[in-house]
Amino acid sequence: MNTALSNTYGSWVAFSPSSPTPTSINETTHKLFIVTSTGSLQLWDHDVLQWVREEALATVQTATVIELPPTREEVLGGVGAGGTRESFWNKIVRQVKDIKNPPHYIVHFVTRFVTGSYASPSSPISLASSVPSTFTIPHFVPPHFPDALAALRDTFSFRQLLITSTAHGKIFALDTSTGAIVWSRILGLGWARQVGGRIVPVKAVVVRSVETGTEECVPEARKEIALITQRVADDTLVDTVVFHFDPLTGEDIKTVTSTDGEIESARINVKGANGRWLSPLEGVDAIAGPLIDVFVVPDSKDTIGTLDEFLQVSPRRVTIVMYSSKPAPQVRLYPDTPDTHASLTELAPKIHLALRAGTQVLGHELGLNDELSFFHVAFPTWGVSFGEEEEVTSIIRSSHKHRDVASVGRVKGDRTTLYKYLNSHLIVVISAPSRGSSSSCGLHVVDTVKGTVLYHVSLPAVDEKCDIKAVLDENWLVYSYYDDSNEVGGAKGYRVVSVEMYEGYGPDQKISSSDITSYSNKTIEFSVYEQAFAMPHRVTAIATTSTKFGVSTKDIIVTKTAFIPFHDVC
Repeated sequence: MNTALSNTYGSWVAFSPSSPTPTSINETTHKLFIVTSTGSLQLWDHDVLQWVREEALATVQTATVIELPPTREEVLGGVGAGGTRESFWNKIVRQVKDIKNPPHYIVHFVTRFVTGSYASPSSPISLASSVPSTFTIPHFVPPHFPDALAALRDTFSFRQLLITSTAHGKIFALDTSTGAIVWSRILGLGWARQVGGRIVPVKAVVVRSVETGTEECVPEARKEIALITQRVADDTLVDTVVFHFDPLTGEDIKTVTSTDGEIESARINVKGANGRWLSPLEGVDAIAGPLIDVFVVPDSKDTIGTLDEFLQVSPRRVTIVMYSSKPAPQVRLYPDTPDTHASLTELAPKIHLALRAGTQVLGHELGLNDELSFFHVAFPTWGVSFGEEEEVTSIIRSSHKHRDVASVGRVKGDRTTLYKYLNSHLIVVISAPSRGSSSSCGLHVVDTVKGTVLYHVSLPAVDEKCDIKAVLDENWLVYSYYDDSNEVGGAKGYRVVSVEMYEGYGPDQKISSSDITSYSNKTIEFSVYEQAFAMPHRVTAIATTSTKFGVSTKDIIVTKTAFIPFHDVC
């Protein structure tokens, strides 16, 4: 296999030559079946690739949905050249000029209006067709994308890209309408290429990059992805690596800061004649060691912070924060620039972290001591123990954090109002009995500012295991578990429980939970409404829907072992 193919599919790990099949008196056909290090199954006929099956997609670690960019008309709607606001008459003149072949335009408009016929959202994202010369491609669509027109969103934005990272060290962009692979790229090992190793994806964060407007298009925020991974070398060394790329094309767009503080480019983007990437995607070494946690700094700049094992925080421009696992964790940022450091310093008093510590959850705040470290350090402020026989297995953050809340209450039939209990510092903690213990599982809602347990429920453990899935959004908590109760009138089976929290101890009572400090005694003044539902199959995942402005009614999407999604409406 040549270098170009190895950079696309990885190196050989196994092959099986077939017996020669005679096709004529003087000619035989040899076929070769290959399995590569990236989980790719291939059949070759001499030097011709017959088919490829990407088995790495069976080991997906992270998945992110990306909307395709809007059309020129959507971007320019109501905005003139240079980003200035258009007057009414200027808008009319522009729209009249855009009309081509008026009779055809009128017939098409009437037909679409009467029949509701639009372009199909299931149309595949083709990479081969040509772009009409009369179409103006938006500037934020990368120029090297073979079919920029096909990469635009449909009428209702149903057609999107699913960006996945796998345990085999390869990322894929899938067309959600057809399941086809739009592009794929191998994650580079960096220095570990010399000794061998593997890339373990941890978390994918969607970040924004504001593009500059032109006379053809106005400024538009383009979405990018920062993939936080751990590189495990064969010599046992573990590093935290960030891969920063364009989800539409897979292009490397990472930023590297030199020793003098200047941003320099270290990107390698080489494509072949067939449009496939010829070079692996290389990342930025964020932490020389293992990772504890990652979070996004609430600075509206998408800064990523990472916490290392010394609990030091280091900022990055997409701002994500990562932690590591030693005492006094340090925070590292990506990208590491003076702006991200200043942003983190300003917001540090408002950031509260909760980390697992065996049978405890420890709350941390960030502090900076210039004499001891160049990075912010996370120091413990509180601790909550859930019993000697219960070990903390997972911490789930609220889904609505840093998102708009359009509706703050629910009006009942008697015209009274229940006001949502909105606390952006809430987390869900799942605890499980230690080995050999007969204790039950626990689900706890904890305030990360002062460690107050606001809600708690004990759930049955099955074979000393806690199969609990949960999601928290605004004031709505939904969780699932298996009930093996033998009580009279009960029945074994899977349950999904909906829990809603509202301010005060009854309707029309307000405590302004979104505005008061977590140190106020009023934070415990809320009421809980619970309802349980029976499920015929085991729940494998729970997630909540979200919209741009948060106006639409929220749904809870539940997947189960039968691979049929259910949804419930709040």
